[in-house]
This record gives sequence, C-alpha cells and structure tokens, in this order.
Amino acid sequence: MRFYHAIPRICVCAVVAAILVKGVYAAGTGGITGTVKTHDGDPAVGADVALVQLSRHASADAAGAFHFDAVPPGKYLIEIVSPRFGSVVGQVMVKEGQDATVALEIDLAVHHEDVVVSASVSPQSLADVATSVSVLDQRELNTKAAVTIGETLAQEPGVSETQYAPGASRPVIRGLGGDRIRVLQDAIGVGDASNVSTDHAVTVDPYSSDRIEVVRGAATLLYGSNAVGGVVNILDRRIPDYRTGKAVSGNVSARYGSANDLGSGAMNVGGDTGAFGWDAEYSKTNAGDITVGSGSSFPDNSIPNSDVESQNWSVGASWLGETSFAGAAYDEFETNYGSAVESNVRIDMHQKRWDVRGGINEPFGVFRVLKVRLGGADYEHDELESGVVGTSFLNKSIEARVELGHKQAGPWNGSFGMHLWHRDFQAIGEEAFVQPTTTAAGALFAFEELGTGPTKGQFGLRLEQQDLTSVDPTLTDRSFSAPSGSAGILWNNASYAVASTLSYSSRVPTAEELYANGPHIATAAFEIGDDQLGLETSLGLEVVMRKTSGIVEGQISVFGTKFDNYIYERDTGTTFTTDAGDVLTVIQFSAGNATFYGGEAHVDFELLHADPNHLDLEVRADYVHSELTNVNEPVPLQPPLRGTLGLKYQGRAFWASAEAFHAWDQNRFAPFDAATPAYTWFNAAVGYRLIAGRTVHDFILRGRNLTDELSYNSVSRFRNDVPLPGRDVTLSYRLDF
Repeated sequence: MRFYHAIPRICVCAVVAAILVKGVYAAGTGGITGTVKTHDGDPAVGADVALVQLSRHASADAAGAFHFDAVPPGKYLIEIVSPRFGSVVGQVMVKEGQDATVALEIDLAVHHEDVVVSASVSPQSLADVATSVSVLDQRELNTKAAVTIGETLAQEPGVSETQYAPGASRPVIRGLGGDRIRVLQDAIGVGDASNVSTDHAVTVDPYSSDRIEVVRGAATLLYGSNAVGGVVNILDRRIPDYRTGKAVSGNVSARYGSANDLGSGAMNVGGDTGAFGWDAEYSKTNAGDITVGSGSSFPDNSIPNSDVESQNWSVGASWLGETSFAGAAYDEFETNYGSAVESNVRIDMHQKRWDVRGGINEPFGVFRVLKVRLGGADYEHDELESGVVGTSFLNKSIEARVELGHKQAGPWNGSFGMHLWHRDFQAIGEEAFVQPTTTAAGALFAFEELGTGPTKGQFGLRLEQQDLTSVDPTLTDRSFSAPSGSAGILWNNASYAVASTLSYSSRVPTAEELYANGPHIATAAFEIGDDQLGLETSLGLEVVMRKTSGIVEGQISVFGTKFDNYIYERDTGTTFTTDAGDVLTVIQFSAGNATFYGGEAHVDFELLHADPNHLDLEVRADYVHSELTNVNEPVPLQPPLRGTLGLKYQGRAFWASAEAFHAWDQNRFAPFDAATPAYTWFNAAVGYRLIAGRTVHDFILRGRNLTDELSYNSVSRFRNDVPLPGRDVTLSYRLDF
C-alpha cells in the first residue's frame, strides 16, 4: 500500500482543518486559578505561566496570581519560568464546571523538574515518563552548546559522539549510532545525510536551539524503525505556536573559544500581534584548526585541516488562534569544514529546508488534540579534493506526521497517528560509493495509557512499510514490513517513580547498507553493501528509577537488548588502492546476532538549599557492554565506562560548577582495532546573570580539559587522526529581551 504518495495532500487537509475547527468541546469547562511565590514567600512577579497541554500562557501579576478560563476537564501540567526566580512544574486537575486552584513555589534550585515532549504523544512531566530522558534547557545550552550536536551532548549520561572532525559529529546513544539514532527538529527528521556516513555533518546549529531532549532506548513507536537506539529532538521557535503577548522579543548571543579560535554569534527575533506570529533567526560560526592535548605528534598540537565555517538563517510565520494554530518556516544551513582525516579533503554543504506545522490544542468532537508536522529538505554537499569536486551527495526528502489524541475513555487515554516519508539519495562522481536510490515509507502507530492513579500501564504499536529501490538493475529492490510494539508499567507517587518497559523493534536496512559499493575518500574506506540483508529485530527491557524530591534526587536506568540480524560495519582487514594512490580500508556491511546491556545514573545530593543559595554534589555514570554473539567479538567502536563527580552552586545572580570527568580505558575492541587509553578531564564554569528591566544578560566563562590531557575517543574510527580537544576556555554572552 503506497500511501506515502499522499503525503502533501493529507497534511494540507489536516492543516486546513486546524484552521477551520475552533475547538468545539462540551460547555462544562472549568478554570485554573493559581499563585506562584518564591521560597521566601514573595510573589514571583512577571513569571511566565504555561498551561502546557493547551499551549496557553499567562503572566503572574503583582500578587503572583494567574488565571486560565474555559479549560476543558482533565489533568494538566503547569510550567512556570522566571529569569529572576527560577522555575517549577506542577500538576492540576480540572473538573467540569469548576475552578481548580493551585499554589506553587518557585526557586533557583540547581536541578528542577522538566516537561518532556519527545517521549510520548503528549507532554509529560519527567516523573511520568517510562523511558530514560535527558533535557537540556536554554540555561544549560548557554553553557554546553558546541559547534556540533554530537559534541554538545557528548558528556550526557549514555551519550557519546562519532567525532569524525570538529565540523561533523553525531550523537551515539548506548553504543548505537548511525541510522539507529534519529536527529529531529520538532519531531521531523533534519533531512540531511548524517546517518549515511560519519563525515557528514548534522544540519542543525546547537547555538540557536532553544531546548534539546534526548530519549534513550527504543523510540521506534513514534519516530520510525531507525530510532531503535534513541532520539535527539531539537526544539525551537521557528514556527510560533502560541501567543506571547509581546510585539517584539528575542535574544542575541556571542561566544569565543580558545582551543580553535572559535567565534560564533546568533540572533533570534520574533513576536506576535493578535493572531499573527513571526520569527527570524541567524547564526554564524568560524573556527580555526583545533588544538589537542599536550604531547601529540601534531605540530603545535594543532590538527591541520580541522577548521570549520557555518551559517544558518530562517524565517517563519504563524496564524495563532485561541485554540489552534498553523504556520510555516523556511531555513537554510551551510557549512564548509576540513575532514581532518584527509589533509586535502574538505566538505562544502548546503541545505534548504521548509516546514509546515499546525494543530488544535483543545478538544473537538471525540478528540482532545491534533498535531500536524510536514517538512521537506533539499540537501547537497561536495567532497572537495585539493579544491576540486570529487563527489557530490544529494538528498531530497519529505516527511509528515499527523497525530490525534482522543479524549479520556474510562481508564484509557492515548493517541494514534500516521507517519509518512520519502527520500531520494544519490552520489555523483568518480567515488560515488552508492548508486541513486529511493526510499519510500509509511506507518501507522498508536500509544495508549491505562489507569488514572499512581500505577499506569503504557502500550504502543507501530506498523511500518518501507520500499527501497536502486537505479542499478543488477541490485535487488527490497520491500519490508516492520512491526514494533511495547508494553510498560509505571508507578509514581509524590517523590518516587519506577517504570519498566519491554519493547520489540524492527529496523529496515538503509539504502547504503544494501547498495554501497565503492570508494569513499573522506572516510578512507571502500564500502561494500549487501542487497540481501534482512530486517534487523530487537527485544529490549529497560527499568528506570527516579527520585524527584528531597535531599537526594536523580535517575538510574538499566537496560538490556538482544538483536537478531544486527547490521554493522565490519573491517575486513584488507585494503583497496585507488587510481590516485589512496589506500582505503575495505568495510563490509554485515549482519549477526548481538547483545547490549548497561545502565546510566544521574544523582544529585543536596548540600545546601536555602534560597537563593543552592549547592549540590552531582554524580553521573554510564556503561554499555556489547557483543556479536555469533562470532564472540565485541561490537566495533563502543564507549568505555565513564563517570563524573561535580559540585554545582546556584545563587541569585552568580553560579559556578566544577567537575572531574573520567573515561576508563576501552580494552574490548573489534578485530583490526586497538585499545583506547583512559583519560580524565577537569572542567569548570562560572556565570553571572544581570537582570535590568525586561532584559536579561548572561555572562559565562567555561573551561574544559583544563589539564590539557591528550585524549582519544574509542567511538571514533579516526581517534588517532582526530584526538579529542585539548584545553579550551570559552567566554560567552547572551542577551534576552
């Protein structure tokens, strides 16, 4: 059933419905009246109050009071954020025809509750999420953002990076990377070719992101068979979806880094007047060759051809109704960076992207919410050899999601939807290692929650169909049906939450895994696919334990996954010499059985909690053990055991942190690889927030690898050519207005 051909028609109809349907729901609505105060009992004047599920916002008045009227019956999240006072997340139940009251206390605690939008079909508090999730909000991104999304997330529990070059690094989650990790912008794939090869950059600028959510483990039910390892969802305001009440607002930021003479800047300006919202963004980054730890063999400890330039701009506009919205955005991203692995190879990349989004945020008929996402990308990059184009890669894609959430039906609450996408990929040139291919796919999915008390069941099902074709008549066209499902149970009270999820996932092999056959100079490899590869399936179990209040807070998760027909890049131990004399490693896409197990921990011990002064001891750790069971060999390119011990202080205006991050040696390695030595980084940061009227100024000084230790990343096949950065001191400034 080739229903993916109907992508544009289905999504346009859904967006039109979002505009025309004005939230028809039962007359017996209620309201929410609340107050928000500081730890000292003073009103949190001016705090932004969000009624999360309905995308409605209010501002706390001089008494700290706020009110929402015409609220349909149901359970809601209230998220309150104030640059001056901190943040808090609360819950409230609204009954038909009645006003609910809520009183919340806000403070500047080092760690706080988060709202998660990527782990299920509707927003949830972190305590109600059954899988392991990390959230980097704007304040954390101010400190941690780097040139690439991989480097930005590399020290989050369970997350490492491919680190091909300073301009190209993709996240690896629990030892799984490539096409098993989906990188999204507001639930739609970024549309680049970064899942094809490690030398291809992700077309997202972390410096201009508002928020990043990392969902570990199988997320195939919502985002596709190639999300079996997890999801990184980058959220932004390119398409406004609610009224801010501000005609003009935004931010400007600038950053300098010493390790590569980094200079970057970003600007975001937007606003709304009545029912019209708009947004405009621009960012630019320039960085020279990066320096590595002392004692390397590079001249001046600097890697030649490791510089990067990039810029990104976008414009967007929306119609903002009382109960619905519809909008569109256009985005262009371009970057030019050296491969670092090959001294004469550079990559020049350009992507044009458009998005359409719409939704109804309040009940209509038997439904409670409608979400529509449609995105398309036209991606191209040239691999330049001594300034001459050797190979060009083109990727055109379109992807759509339509989700409908139904009203509470007894103990059942959930959503269902349709996910469609189409991709045309081709490599042109003497070193085109993949012939032009087309991937077309569609899926239906449903996610249901059973129960209204502290114990809930969660169930999901996804049915996916993918067709892959090649222009090469000697290669076999393939068609796959890929079912996936999950069942979980969650227990949650005021302070503790325990969840367990059993998932079955299917992953369709990519066109590159099936059809590759040729040299790829940028990765120094001759890649060979297998058009007879079958469906990759996995059975996984995850247990997550959380403590959400008290002097000890945090999250511990353990997992185990068994793969059948696990597809991986096998180093054959042989080489291929091109006509130009380049010696390439021969890589064969192969399949075998594999097991992965391990866990992550992020625990905070409260040493001082007397607002505005907060001091926490932070402990983070992660571990993954993987093995190809049919050949009794380690899975290639796996992260080692890692741990972090740190102190964090948060005051009214001043904050500071210091930590020791240690990666143990990785002595489990695949054939033709080698052990990776241990290393320790000492990191520190200080920041100051100045609030002047309606403007907020953030000044941050951050130091990483302060002892300048020479360090290597076991996840990177090019770790010896591209060691991790040496000592880096970053100074950044951000103005919000």
